[in-house]
Amino acid sequence: MYRKEHASVNRPEKWTGGVDWFRWKINRVAAAPDAMARIRELQEQDKSRASSVKPWRFCGYEGLATDSIRWGQRGGNVLWESSGEKAASTLAFMRPSGGYCLRIDLQTTLRFSRALPGFGTSLLSSLLETSRSTGPSRIRAGVSTATDGLWLGTVGRRTSPSYIRVYDKGVESKLDPQGMLWRIELEAKLSHAKQLCQDHLTSLPNPSFCASYVASSLTRLGLPSLSSALASSPVDVNLGRKSESTAGTLAVWLSQTVKPTIPRLLTVFSVAEVLEMLGLSDVAVPIGKGNVPPKST
Repeated sequence: MYRKEHASVNRPEKWTGGVDWFRWKINRVAAAPDAMARIRELQEQDKSRASSVKPWRFCGYEGLATDSIRWGQRGGNVLWESSGEKAASTLAFMRPSGGYCLRIDLQTTLRFSRALPGFGTSLLSSLLETSRSTGPSRIRAGVSTATDGLWLGTVGRRTSPSYIRVYDKGVESKLDPQGMLWRIELEAKLSHAKQLCQDHLTSLPNPSFCASYVASSLTRLGLPSLSSALASSPVDVNLGRKSESTAGTLAVWLSQTVKPTIPRLLTVFSVAEVLEMLGLSDVAVPIGKGNVPPKST
């Protein structure tokens, strides 16, 4: 009865999976000409999409950062990394054939048809109970909360090869009300990250593989399996992402939000001043009167 109810309540309406973060290293600059060429090509593409180019420094590595990728050199070594929504496409573009992965984060994100603010507690309940005990076999687990409703559960030590985070993605990203959108992340480092990328590099762009890998990591810890829930629910690759502003959506915003404020501004400022505020003074000039009086009622 409990298992049936537990599976029913915790079955997601939609789900996705993917690479959320990675860091790659090549020990010799001379061994990375292809990687550097791809980095430069990718950053040129970012610049063409209006990405800023900033200096980047990390642990003595120095280089440049754009929206898709950050890279640096230190001595004879090259290091690059990417995170967030750009991580999966950047990893696929780089197609790293040399060096090795220092860290890679995989995620699966679940949307529920109704709010489940207790989902994280339910998922980690067995480990949260045993983590209070002492002993060498104890798996460390913890919970932290914030005043905005964010719930974060962690499993393992932050410095260990495997570290798991479970948190309310809807609250964290301000995309959904509390309990509607949950994310489970596996942070693989050191030997785990290196072996994962050696064995499965070509599978990492696949949301199903990433979600299944995260789910199997939970199962190995004795936590409830997500596999059947994922198999019975549709995948949505845009889940948990903020919608990008297209030219059309920006035009609607300009017409519906900005346009109504212009007449009010023109009761105080001149047309030339408003054009200056909008950054249009170089391409437009006032015609006729310098300001527009308010309409009489």
